[in-house]
Amino acid sequence: YAVDLYDTPSDTEVIDANRKIASELGAPPAQVALAWLLSRPAVAAPILGATKIDHLETAVESLDLKLTPDHITALEAPYRAHSIKGM
Repeated sequence: YAVDLYDTPSDTEVIDANRKIASELGAPPAQVALAWLLSRPAVAAPILGATKIDHLETAVESLDLKLTPDHITALEAPYRAHSIKGM
């Protein structure tokens, strides 16, 4: 199912940018993604519930991860909007 939703080259580029920043910061990619989301109060996106305690710990730790403007730019640069899928 995921292959039907994430199928453009820019999706992979966004993932790669996230992983690069996560590596630089020594943080899990999920923590970087959540820190980005927290840096954008106007962005509303569903986040599925944690199924393991470490998922919850990562989410809580994202509250303390501060991304620089350069990090945010690097995360957002490869993003390309695409049509709604999965409806």
